[in-house]
Amino acid sequence: MKHIVAVLYVLVASSVVAIQAASADSCPIRLAYVSQIGLGAQHGTAEYELDFGSGEGHDNGPFTVNLTADLSDGTQIHFNVDGVSKGTYDLNGRPGQVILFPFATEVRSFRIDNASDSRGLSPCADNPAYPVDNGPASQGIRFDDGPTSSWPVKSPAAVDIVNARILSLVPLDVSAFAMDQGAQGEVRVLVVILSDGSVGKESVDQSSGYGLLDQAALIATKKSTFKPAHLSAALGGDAIASAYVIIYQFWLH
Repeated sequence: MKHIVAVLYVLVASSVVAIQAASADSCPIRLAYVSQIGLGAQHGTAEYELDFGSGEGHDNGPFTVNLTADLSDGTQIHFNVDGVSKGTYDLNGRPGQVILFPFATEVRSFRIDNASDSRGLSPCADNPAYPVDNGPASQGIRFDDGPTSSWPVKSPAAVDIVNARILSLVPLDVSAFAMDQGAQGEVRVLVVILSDGSVGKESVDQSSGYGLLDQAALIATKKSTFKPAHLSAALGGDAIASAYVIIYQFWLH
């Protein structure tokens, strides 16, 4: 029996966090990846990275997105960011963008309230809050938060990064049993690439409908190697973790 394997890869986000599935609602954009990437040297404030993936529909923006940050003391910060897009980029080291949210303290989660573009306002009430990973792996980058800080990010905004790229992509190893069961289709795997290039987490973002094929895609992703994303030179050029979708296609003929 002949079979065809194809692998595609698209960017959905960037930094170090938990993976969370998108909810099905009318929101055209979703939080795909959120992380703390910086700690202030003087005042204990933190810098957070927010990345956006596809929601409902085919509108790619750019959007004005209104968000809420939930802090550990029970308070909230409401803010908006202009020019947010959910476009896809090849995982090959090309320039990209992420959203930075500076100078808050102990943010537990972020959520999208609504998003608007030239087509109008879309509610996002059903979007879940996305938890922030404040673990040690996300605290390598430090900025100066003092009164004479040279850190250029002063308010929530899009900043330039260089996306991660594939060094070696392991092909699917689909068992003969799975092929005998007729396993075929497309698997979307959401993968977190850590700042050292290793795979931090992998999760099925969209199933093929065959568990054995989905598992083969997760194993292939885990064994693959990557060069990590990094901030632009203007922000110090530090490596950061990032999240991407890798699409595996397996067809029987």
